[in-house]
Amino acid sequence: MDNMSYCLFGSSASSIFTVENFVHENLHRENPILTNGTFDLCCGLRDLEFIAPLAIRAGEDLTLTCRYNLDNDTLYSIQWYFNHKQFFLHFPRLNPRYRVVPEMHIDVDDHFDMSPSEFRDALTMRYHREPTAMPKSCDGCGAPNFTLEHALCCKTGGLVTGRHNEVRDVLGELCEKAWGNTVKEPIINEEGPGLRGDLAVRGVWEAQREALFDIRVEDTDAPSHASRTVRSVLISAEEEKKRKYLAACEQRHATFTPLVTSVDGVFAPQMQAFILMICERLSEKWNRPYSSIVGWVRSRVSVAIQRAGSMCIRATRRRWRGGESLLGYDDGVSDELMSECWFVF
Repeated sequence: MDNMSYCLFGSSASSIFTVENFVHENLHRENPILTNGTFDLCCGLRDLEFIAPLAIRAGEDLTLTCRYNLDNDTLYSIQWYFNHKQFFLHFPRLNPRYRVVPEMHIDVDDHFDMSPSEFRDALTMRYHREPTAMPKSCDGCGAPNFTLEHALCCKTGGLVTGRHNEVRDVLGELCEKAWGNTVKEPIINEEGPGLRGDLAVRGVWEAQREALFDIRVEDTDAPSHASRTVRSVLISAEEEKKRKYLAACEQRHATFTPLVTSVDGVFAPQMQAFILMICERLSEKWNRPYSSIVGWVRSRVSVAIQRAGSMCIRATRRRWRGGESLLGYDDGVSDELMSECWFVF
């Protein structure tokens, strides 16, 4: 039983569909997560008891028992996980009610959790409202009025680049799951000023042909886009990317696809087509229903975009300085000199 962990997630109908019940059952309980040896329980049920032997012989059958109290509510589902992968489901309203999954490739930790501030910031970006508890000025460029528009566009401090890289990393992770052989920041053209993409994946649109992608996160609510629709802004960004990259990619006998999304998670047409291609590939590879894969992939990308946008609002744009910098030492000082200096102090 070493290096193994079981996780049981149970939920009633009201705790699934009612946010207040979910918060009450999971966040305001005295013991929302119960631990017994190597067994972890995460539940939305009352008086949940999980019974399992602490150890068994290799090859023997294992009986796992779950007892719970619904309080006259209707059971929605019980889901069992092993090593962060789902292997058993019980849905009373479905036929059949039980489903055994020998191998599940979607991890429990899908990074869907958001802090309260991230959730509120996502709502403000979606409806273009000013977030709460905003600083009076920008700590990066020194602008006297730190608004939502400024937070999403100010490039000082590298937060806008970090937002772009967050989306790139999530899409790269999905591409690695779907096709493998994913390269980040491929060099497209080394001549002149050079040209570098964000992702290179083989076999996306055509078998054995390299597909290059470049990502852009666009603020569709910026004042320069005030008289345009969201769709037109995103399509214009796609065309701009094509003018920059398409000819160079064709010289390398590769396809090029711009991946454009808004700061609040609205996908441009080619981004939408790419997401559906990932879903189709994963559905075939994992032998899972296409609809469930679409929901999971969309949620994975959307939450990453919202979290990256919240980082632009809440994170600092000032560079952190270490103690050595405050003492006046540069990075090039030798270790021997530094050891002598620290001995003196």
